[in-house]
Amino acid sequence: MKFQYGKENLSNIFDQELDLFPSVKTNKPSGQRINLWELFQKIRYNLKDEITPQVLLTNKYEDGEKNEQYNEIKGTLPVVCYNATFKGTKSNKNIEKITNLMFLEIDDLESKADAEEYKQELIKKHKWILACYRSLSGLGLHLVIAVDHIEDSDDYRSKYRYISDHYFNTQLDSNASKLTQFTILPYDFDIHVNENPSILPIDREYQEYQKSASSGYKKEGIITSTCTFSSGDLNHEMNVAARDRGLRFVEDHQMGWDDPNVPIFIPDGLDVIEVKLFLLFKYKVSEGNRNNTIGRLSMMLIYLNPQEQFHDEILKFVVKMNSMICLPPLTHKEVVNSFEANWKKHLADELDVSPYFTKRRVFWSPECTLKGKAKLQVAAKFVQGNRKQQSLLKIEYAIEDIFNEGKKIKQKDVIERSGLSARTVKNYWDQYKEMVEEMNRSI
Repeated sequence: MKFQYGKENLSNIFDQELDLFPSVKTNKPSGQRINLWELFQKIRYNLKDEITPQVLLTNKYEDGEKNEQYNEIKGTLPVVCYNATFKGTKSNKNIEKITNLMFLEIDDLESKADAEEYKQELIKKHKWILACYRSLSGLGLHLVIAVDHIEDSDDYRSKYRYISDHYFNTQLDSNASKLTQFTILPYDFDIHVNENPSILPIDREYQEYQKSASSGYKKEGIITSTCTFSSGDLNHEMNVAARDRGLRFVEDHQMGWDDPNVPIFIPDGLDVIEVKLFLLFKYKVSEGNRNNTIGRLSMMLIYLNPQEQFHDEILKFVVKMNSMICLPPLTHKEVVNSFEANWKKHLADELDVSPYFTKRRVFWSPECTLKGKAKLQVAAKFVQGNRKQQSLLKIEYAIEDIFNEGKKIKQKDVIERSGLSARTVKNYWDQYKEMVEEMNRSI
């Protein structure tokens, strides 16, 4: 290959052979493989080979909405998986070889000029980028990098997320974080190909990050409350934001705990703002609800973190959440405009978060190590003699336990878990009905 192309110093990475697929509509490879160097030349000259000018003149969006004609065209173009090769159809169980290449995607930038400008910025900054080219719409960027080691699908997803957080300001598309991710082959005559790239030592970097993150949890304490009992991507993002960016997700009433595992109980309760991300964990926010969801999240975080120093940090977090929970995500511009409008209201003292207050009676320390039933047992001691408050706590924790198990919350199961009579649970059910309905929709 070096002789054929007159590239005596070309890195051996470009010998890597990859599977081609006829289109995104099939997981079955076409039967032919192509080496990485020739694949990048294919992208450079795709206008001549497969992509017609009509394709390039078809916009991804029309009047702010996805253009169906664009999607139809996109569905006819050949695709490739950079991350792995396969024995048979494309799936985790059929992986033949993990290539230690990673495909990174940045979607929906402001304009084609912005995409080109960002492309130039990235290739100057990161010498481990093998190739960087514009997406089919021209509004996004596709990057291919080489790393030292990828173990499996979970490892790939974790390292993709790490790279997004630490090198791309959380801008990588989280939907492209799969080891089996494939992508269409667009046209970009100005594709950047680094003939002698460095290797990103992701394995060492990520191990060091995990060690520092682990010590960070112990040193600084991670938020532990009813709004953080989710797991997975959302909980990870929340903890990163809490630890690295200093964002607050629960209203702080500056209470002092003598013992972190002993709560403070206020019989009449206090109105507080809590960012309950767990309600978004198991489902995507669809069109029609995205603006309200992202707007509400922005308003609550601004209320909890009103200082000017948190402006950029909240925006970063909201942009990241949009890419993770909205299907499809709002454009970057829509998220920024929504956030800035709310920040402007905040500066004018016109930000109204009153619809989002919730009543809390039991307040736990951020350092609390108790969970689920153990919390209930401790909290119950504080409400002895007040049967109503004790019943409310039992209902709350029963709902949490059922949700954590991934089960739909039914009144009869709450009755059984709480140990209360059916009459008691039914008397108080209206206080939890709306929350339970939202949690059940997520499941």
